[in-house]
Amino acid sequence: MASAAASPLGFPAVWLRHNCPCPDCRDPVTGQRLVDITQLPNGPWATVTAEFADSIEVTFAPEGHRSVFSRAWLAASALPDTDPDADADGDARTEDGKALWRAAERVEAPTLVLFGSHDRLVSPALAVPAARTFKNAHVEVLPRIGHIGQMERPDLVAARFREMVDKAGMPGGGTRLTPDELTST
Repeated sequence: MASAAASPLGFPAVWLRHNCPCPDCRDPVTGQRLVDITQLPNGPWATVTAEFADSIEVTFAPEGHRSVFSRAWLAASALPDTDPDADADGDARTEDGKALWRAAERVEAPTLVLFGSHDRLVSPALAVPAARTFKNAHVEVLPRIGHIGQMERPDLVAARFREMVDKAGMPGGGTRLTPDELTST
């Protein structure tokens, strides 16, 4: 049975769906993606619906989209020693497999992690794992903000940063050091 994380081909289903080569998803001339990953349904899963000598047809649920992948492309895109029956936890193409989350667990410094509620590139849903992962962090989803909060609402982002500095009692919180003071410390 296929899961939301992995497909029967050994790839994360969302990654495979995002790389669909059909003309509805990619421009046949330039190869440019026509469908943004944020337009895909959450938690897709894949089922192999047909196998041919040089390709494999996959149907994605819940949307029912069908894709045909060449076996050569699949082989070239596979991770070394990919086990199709293994789960995707060790796959760096999934959120759980990304090394940055493991590195974030080691951060002990006060950390400010801001997400925009309307961000189409980084899901604000990642605020939950960020809050669990960073040991000493203030994690917040800012309302009505997209991907570049510091440009969209610099006043709000600066206020949150100042609050973090003040709360943490960080050196330089409210004082400005001269270049000589910076080099002497």
